[in-house]
Amino acid sequence: MQDTDTTQTPPVDENPATEGANQATAPEQDTAPQETAAPAGESAEEWKDRYTRLAAEFDNFRRRTNKEKDDLVQYGNVPLLQLILPVMDDLDRALKAAETAQDIESLRKGLQLVHKNLRAMLDKQGVQMLESLHQPFDSQVHEAIASMPAAEDSLKGKVIEVIEQGYTYRDKVIRYAKVITGE
Repeated sequence: MQDTDTTQTPPVDENPATEGANQATAPEQDTAPQETAAPAGESAEEWKDRYTRLAAEFDNFRRRTNKEKDDLVQYGNVPLLQLILPVMDDLDRALKAAETAQDIESLRKGLQLVHKNLRAMLDKQGVQMLESLHQPFDSQVHEAIASMPAAEDSLKGKVIEVIEQGYTYRDKVIRYAKVITGE
């Protein structure tokens, strides 16, 4: 028995020269998606490249700002320290002069000058000394370390002696004044 196929298949042309001709006669809509697929693929690659670059740029920005913040914390006091160094130099000179000084009054004047310079430098930086003596006791700026009987009734509840000065910096207390109050 012979097997016969009733459907006929078109003959396959294995000649490469005619293969292009067969494709040329094919409708153009078959090639259109291939042409648009390539630019879409390039666009995706471009977006991926942009994303990668932006992510790397953001990582670099984050590292740079963290380093700048760390440097600011670590070296933020340098300008203030540079202002204090001349005062330290003045104190060194005063101590050296005190070793050979015969006149106590000149030594006292030299120390007063150093104190005045330091006070001026602190004022320039916004550090203010609290005025506490004979002022009413205020727990917001004073720390009472003792209380004594007041010599006068008008000094009761007020500061009668300042043991350590208090200071503010831009309206914030940075050191409370240690005081003795009258009772």
